[in-house]
Amino acid sequence: MLNRTNVLILVVSTLLGLLVLEGLLRLATPYPITSNSNWADDPQLGYVLDSSFPEVDAAGFRNDGLELNDADIAVIGDSHAYGIHVFAADSYPSVLASLTGKKVYNLGISSYGIYQYKVLLDRVAESQIETVIVSLFVDNDLALYLCHVTTTEYWQNYAKLNDIQLPDCSDYDQEVAGESKQYSGLYGTATWQLVQKLLNWINKKPAPEDELMLASIDPPVLTNSERIEAIWTLSSLKNPVVATNFDNSLRFFREAKIKREKVDGNLLFVLIPSRPEVLHSSLIQREAQLSPEFASAIGELLATKERYIKFFTQESIDYIDALPYVLEAALQNETRGKKPFYDGPHPLEAGYAAYAEAALQGLQDMQRSPY
Repeated sequence: MLNRTNVLILVVSTLLGLLVLEGLLRLATPYPITSNSNWADDPQLGYVLDSSFPEVDAAGFRNDGLELNDADIAVIGDSHAYGIHVFAADSYPSVLASLTGKKVYNLGISSYGIYQYKVLLDRVAESQIETVIVSLFVDNDLALYLCHVTTTEYWQNYAKLNDIQLPDCSDYDQEVAGESKQYSGLYGTATWQLVQKLLNWINKKPAPEDELMLASIDPPVLTNSERIEAIWTLSSLKNPVVATNFDNSLRFFREAKIKREKVDGNLLFVLIPSRPEVLHSSLIQREAQLSPEFASAIGELLATKERYIKFFTQESIDYIDALPYVLEAALQNETRGKKPFYDGPHPLEAGYAAYAEAALQGLQDMQRSPY
């Protein structure tokens, strides 16, 4: 039986061991560990990647050995273009490079949205790059959290000079928006982050209400109140912030088309489907019974997407919807019993490959376009 001295020695030894581990982890990882530990400030974009990290170029993007001026294709987007949760070689710009034999430059960074896309389009629209691809993720490219960009000096001045309305950010709280630069307690330590990752890896299993594996559920009724609220908040045009950002995006994209035409360059939009949208399509195929709440929320998301499609058609802007490609890949993944298709809201390798297949088809369609 342990006496008090032994217990004290055990506790002290454990604490010292954890302190040593924490010190070693801090030497090997960025600290403090937060959602933006690998970011560097940028006056126009808000942030780019820290160029000291592997596979990040001097401009702050996920490219290894390729410069923007040498690229044939530039891919603009958020985490879905960046390729979160997979190696750089498995990101969809890299897969697209393999499919086309072209040099593809990745301009995607997590949590980017239409205001960053505007800045990046301005940087590349009149360049000699053959094709500029915008990966438009309707699910959250118009969301409130873009206020961390629009409240900057650059965008405030831009709005005044160009007579555009920016979203009302009076309700935006950056400290609770998931982008806080500081964390307190155990959550901010490198040791806790390591433990959390190990636990997530050990306990990783698909959530039945979120995965495609619903064929055995009878009746397969879907209800997820948090997801329903998120869809409305992030993508519904009934949300004033989303509506303002949507209107601005149409102006930005119209200007980009004009600039690309001046240099005889291509512009392609790839509509990236959200996980709820893929799930919805899967359930519709299976004639599943959806909850009215979920069907209504998805309707809001699809309405925004349809507005974009109508705009692209009217403006003769090339686009392709990646949903059919992602859905097919997801169902094949399920049938073959492979590892999970998604990791949170993002796909894994098979999903990014589906994005690339869609983009490839979009490029091929442009060559046959009558425009």
